[in-house]
Amino acid sequence: MRSLERRFKALRKKDSDLSSFICFGRAVTSQRFSKRTIQYWFRRLVDKDDYEVRDKGRLLRHMYELSKNYK
Repeated sequence: MRSLERRFKALRKKDSDLSSFICFGRAVTSQRFSKRTIQYWFRRLVDKDDYEVRDKGRLLRHMYELSKNYK
């Protein structure tokens, strides 16, 4: 299991009432994942019901920015 997937699953287990999109955002925050990694795992981990398909590009750009930011 990869780092992003492991972080995501731990967050889902801890806060099962949160959407998969929110958990994914928390999993990538300040972790410096590559765009390719974020795209790959976004498609596999985030439920399609949690976002509009037409907004996917904008949401992915937001995830890239979350990943770049340091605490």
